[in-house]
Amino acid sequence: MAGSWRVLAFFPSTHDAEAAELLACRRALILARELNIQKVILETDSQSALSKIKNEQRDFSVHGQLVQDVKVL
Repeated sequence: MAGSWRVLAFFPSTHDAEAAELLACRRALILARELNIQKVILETDSQSALSKIKNEQRDFSVHGQLVQDVKVL
């Protein structure tokens, strides 16, 4: 039986939408790892965050470490 989870995250100290999206993705992937969930589908409405995650090149922007965290997780 397949399950469906939705992680909604709010980061009050984040004033940057792209950073908030990347933080939410990272948090969802950390939660999935903690719950030993093997297959995860990430959904985001941020085209810029999505393109950074999908890009195979290393991101050297201000959000580069967040992007790398999401890719590694």
